[in-house]
Amino acid sequence: MNDKELLQAISTLIDEKLQPINTRLDSIETKMTTMEAKMTTMETRITKVETRMTAMETKMTTMEAKMATKDDLREFSNMILSELDRVQEKTNQKFNSLKLKVM
Repeated sequence: MNDKELLQAISTLIDEKLQPINTRLDSIETKMTTMEAKMTTMETRITKVETRMTAMETKMTTMEAKMATKDDLREFSNMILSELDRVQEKTNQKFNSLKLKVM
């Protein structure tokens, strides 16, 4: 056997021994490509969810700004009661005035 044939035989042996590793590496590469595609899909979905959540938060903030608080309602109630007291006092004064005129 000459050097060239010996090198060819060694090369063939090494190729045969490395073939299972090459096969496994190809399989790993395929799985990684699949995972990257799935991750891209997940990132897209997450972005859509984040966009929707931001829109909902904006709507909630707007709604909260429009809603009356307990203090607002209490203040409004006090204003109404004060106005009713004022109207009742005027009515009583007019009634008493009429009462005096009739007597």
